[in-house]
This record gives sequence, C-alpha cells and structure tokens, in this order.
Amino acid sequence: MVNHEKDSEFSLCTLFPVQQNNGRVVYYACDFSEELGGDVYKGYQCTIIKPDVTHLKPCRIAKEELDLNKEQPVAIKLYDGKQHPSPYQFYASKIATFNMDNRDVLIMDFVDGFHIYPDLQDNPQLKKLTFFQAVDIAWQLILGLNHLHYKNSSGPSIVHGDIKGENIKISLKLDKDNKYKIDVSYLDLDYAKPIVSRVQDVQGTPEHIALELLDGYYSEASDFFALSPLLLSIFGAHNPLQKIIEFRDSHKYMDHAELVRKFRDIDFCTKGLFEHFDKKVEPFLCQLIERFILKMGEKNKQNRPLADAVLEFFTALRQLSLADELKDDRDSYLLRLCVVAQDERWLTDKKYQTLFLNLDENLQNRLIALMNINHYIPLYRVAQENNAPVTLVDELRKNIASYLSQKSLVLIPPSKLVSIFCSPVTQKEVQWLLHCYKHHDFVDFYSPQNEKTRIKLAQCTEKTIAPLIAIVAEGIIKPADVSELSK
Repeated sequence: MVNHEKDSEFSLCTLFPVQQNNGRVVYYACDFSEELGGDVYKGYQCTIIKPDVTHLKPCRIAKEELDLNKEQPVAIKLYDGKQHPSPYQFYASKIATFNMDNRDVLIMDFVDGFHIYPDLQDNPQLKKLTFFQAVDIAWQLILGLNHLHYKNSSGPSIVHGDIKGENIKISLKLDKDNKYKIDVSYLDLDYAKPIVSRVQDVQGTPEHIALELLDGYYSEASDFFALSPLLLSIFGAHNPLQKIIEFRDSHKYMDHAELVRKFRDIDFCTKGLFEHFDKKVEPFLCQLIERFILKMGEKNKQNRPLADAVLEFFTALRQLSLADELKDDRDSYLLRLCVVAQDERWLTDKKYQTLFLNLDENLQNRLIALMNINHYIPLYRVAQENNAPVTLVDELRKNIASYLSQKSLVLIPPSKLVSIFCSPVTQKEVQWLLHCYKHHDFVDFYSPQNEKTRIKLAQCTEKTIAPLIAIVAEGIIKPADVSELSK
C-alpha cells in the first residue's frame, strides 16, 4: 500500500494520522527525501488543506494538498520485517508507531545537532569547543545514562545497548545572553535491555561492545565502556578507534565474536587529547581525566570504576570547571577527583588531608564508599593522628572490616609441613575477629580462653592482612571493668 521510495519529484508524501489522548488527530508527513541516517528520515507536522481523510491509517497524498510546518520536524524510522521498535523507546522519544506492509514505522521527536565521529577531522564542531563545554557535554552524557540506569519513574532500569557516535546528538545554540546552551541526547534505543542478571541476546556495534557482552551480560559498566572512546573524542583525541578500525578493515571476514575479542586487546588511542583547547588545561588534571576515561574502557569489567564513581567524577569535574569560570575555590573539587580516580597523592598532602577531614560527613561517607584499600589504611591513620570525629574513624574501620572479610574467604589453610615451622592466621580466626567486631563482643574477644588466638592475630606478619587485622581489633573496645570479668 505504502511505497517509501523517493518520488522523482517528491510530489507525493506518506501521511501519518496520530490520534491524541483528547481525540484530536495530528498529522505528520514524509516524502523520504531527507535522510538522517540508519533508515531514519525527516518528516514534518502538517495540516490537510482540504480534509477528506477519515481513517487513522498511513496513506499516500499529494504534497500540494498539505501545509507542511517546517518549524515542527519529526524523525521517522522505517524497520525491516525482522526488526521492531524497542519497548523502551518511550524513554527517549516516541510519538507513534505504525505497521505498514508488515514493516514497523516509528515517529519520534526530531533532535537537532551533530554526531561524534571517530576521526577528529570529521568533527569540526568538537574542535571548536572550550574545555568547559567539553566537560559539560561529558557530564550530560553521564547524566543521560544515569537516567536510563537508575532514575526511571515510568519503567525498569535499562542499558542503552548501542552507544556509538551516530547514536548521540549534541546541540549548541546561542541563548538570549549570547551564551551557548548545550543539549545532549541519546538516540536509537532499539537495542536497549533491562538491567538483569540473566543472559540476553548480544547486539550492538562491535567497536563499542564490552567483552562481557559476548556472554550476554549487560550492565551499567557495558554502557560506560561503550561511551569511553566517545569521551576521548570530546576531549580532543584524534581518533580513539584508529587501531581498532585498522584491524577491522584488514580482517573483514573474521567472525563477529572473535573480532570483538581482538578489539578488546587493542587500546583506545589518546593522541591529541586536550591539545586543541585554546586555554590550556593543567597537566595534573589532564592526567586524571585521561586515566579515568581509560579505566572506564578497561577490557575486564572488574577493573572499571563503579557507576557511582563515574557520576561523582564527572560531576566534580563540571563543578571544578564552573569554579574556574567563576574564579572560586577549587580545592574541594580537585580532592573529589583524586579520590574517585584512585589517585593516592592527596593522602600525603597536608592541605588535602585537612580538607577531607573538614568535609561534610555525608560527602565524606560518599567518597569513602568509592575508595579502595590503598586509601582506607593511610586515611585511617591520618584520621587518628588528627583526632578526627569518631564517626569518621568508625566508617573507615567498617569498610576495612568489609575488605578483610572478603580477603579471609581466599585464605588457604596451611599444609602440615608449613604448620610445623609456623602457624599462619586461618580463615576461622579472622572470621572470629570479625564476629567480635560486628557484634561488639568484647567479652569473648578478651576472654582468657581466646587469649592465644588474640595474640596470634596481633602478631600476624602477612602483609596483605596484618594491618587490616590490627585496625579491626582496635575497634573492639575493652571497657575499664573488663579485667574484672576475667577474674
């Protein structure tokens, strides 16, 4: 019935009637002459000059019979018979869907702006960005994913599933104050999937597919992995995918899954990062940003930052950039960036030590939750030396105890031969310590029958757990009258 091939003179349009909730019918028309890419075309809201359409099905109509409103464009996607619109499309934009000749049609809001291409030379708009604008775009991209991952009020948490440059639109428009307003949008949710623990079908663009997706396991981390080379592009990398594209072009007949595995052994290229900004960015900040983005793009999922860390990093980075614009104090934002990026240099800087100790307690706890054990122990000692509030010391000790609990699970019982010469701390002994700490059981911990175990734990020399044991033991406080209990 409906032929979407371009008419030689584009004299015909396909008319799409969409009934609103109030019963009113709004019409959209498209002659499929303006391609937007990926079987997506530009259409327009319109009115019929001489209304005689009484049904709600798509139909062909002469363009002369329509009054097209060029100020109200829409995007219209045609699917082949094997594909269908995502059930999660409404998270982005969905005006209406139709079925024509066993093919689905999706009408969406038109999003103006530019895409991100691998080669910086194909991104003239990116080359003109200031550092603050690049940071703002990166932050909005993170917020957009955070919305899909966590903040949905109308449906389940989802992953985008196909993040690539062509599925992002960036709009820069001058406002009434002659300042650029930046808007960032994710397009094409056809591969979106719920965040669940079960295996799901593998889909997406090979250059951006995280390794774990080959096993069907989607998560927030897989979306952030796919985004990482695009973030490098935004900050000026000449072509983050250069080596990957070269490998792809020289292995055109390689199996899809094997191609992805090979891609993941190839590093993203960072040449050119930060070089194009007129106002040069301080080297230390450049190092933090580059390292963090590359961490997001790590081959193994367990080596990538947590989703909360990604949001914290780019939020602090944007706040730092705003502070620079307004010439405000920036140290607290630099501190947050260092903590989240797992940079340990701040722990030996008296200024940043003091700054952390004086942060709001909620912010302290939020940052502690994003630290690793290399931060916990020195920060615990700093807190003690500076008579920090008990709440801070307890929070650090609680996280150290949690880490010790995980480490204890992999403690290997000593062999009989080893036991002749020494007696390493066992999993059972560590678990006893943790039980006493968790339940504030100082009576059992300091009882005479457990004295040997207590001394053994105190004399532990195993470098990976000895300092953890000492800190947890410090949290089992012995009351003044506990000595009376042992008499």
